[in-house]
Amino acid sequence: MDPAQSHMEARAMLGIDMYARGEFLEALKAVRPWAEQGHSSGMVLIASMYYQGRGVAKDNINAYMWAELGVIYAKDDEEYDKAITFRNEITPHM
Repeated sequence: MDPAQSHMEARAMLGIDMYARGEFLEALKAVRPWAEQGHSSGMVLIASMYYQGRGVAKDNINAYMWAELGVIYAKDDEEYDKAITFRNEITPHM
């Protein structure tokens, strides 16, 4: 793994920790680049933030978009199941 990718993943893990501590805006800043590189778990976390209004204004359309991207970019069954379950939870609120 190249150093830039390793740094991005370490920053994403820090972002997940920030989210758990309630530091939502900082978590978003840390996780978003990772999600934008195609990581489904990051996409679903961002979807959750939009859906719940944590660190961002509540926005079901953006929540759905990020969850759908999580479905598309899922690398295995576990990621796919998590993303599609969350997307399906959001759908009735559109």
